[in-house]
Amino acid sequence: MSSSSKTTTVVGIVVAMVPEFNAIYQQLIPDAQIEERYYSQVARGRRDGMEYVIVQAGVGTTNAAIGACDLLHFYQPDVVLNLGTAALINDPRGEVEITDVVVGFEHCQWDLDLGGPITPEWTNKRSYVDVLKTNCLRPAPSLLQLVQQVRRTEELHWQLASIYTGNSFFVSDEQHSLLPESAEVVAVDMESFAVAQVCARKGVPFICLRGITDTGTASANQYFYANVKEASKASAKLAQALLTYMPLKEDERNEI
Repeated sequence: MSSSSKTTTVVGIVVAMVPEFNAIYQQLIPDAQIEERYYSQVARGRRDGMEYVIVQAGVGTTNAAIGACDLLHFYQPDVVLNLGTAALINDPRGEVEITDVVVGFEHCQWDLDLGGPITPEWTNKRSYVDVLKTNCLRPAPSLLQLVQQVRRTEELHWQLASIYTGNSFFVSDEQHSLLPESAEVVAVDMESFAVAQVCARKGVPFICLRGITDTGTASANQYFYANVKEASKASAKLAQALLTYMPLKEDERNEI
């Protein structure tokens, strides 16, 4: 990182897939330089007095954790956003539509298996209930307050959600049955808990904004690829709106 950027707010963003990465950087910093760092793509650019660093880390919790660690180590962001897509699992009030955005107010693991080898009795032996209820992380209150200042509009339609992270593509009724009943919006992804955990350990403010591509059913694969660009773009638009409320550092205010 250049010495000049040390007095600039650095916004770190972790995304998983190439289509998400392309839609997000083109929305936020379309003139960004794209570079390769190990197995990741990185887009860097400035906007509204801030420096953006967008890391495409790959799919799943391991890739997400490594990408978040690289982001923190090499670029030292002041905040970290996890953008991209998710599947909508529960919408009790019927207020969330495809390509709307969910904002995680808690992040839990859903397919962490502590039950031993897979056997015919495997499902009954799993310890997923304890894991889901105790192993949850929340976003930085300051960032949650900022996103709540962004009015819901036709273009920025978002809802708070409980987001569960797992390494399996969520497509079956059996998977749905593993999640606890909820009176709130519930979504699933494959990275946000891992990014949240890295940020929590390093003391970096974190929030997750995810555009909805599908409802986690057997046709999820088809719907995901049809909707991934618009859903990712929607998450980036909400991030852009959120960041307009973020206070600038003193040097940034003097430059504007």
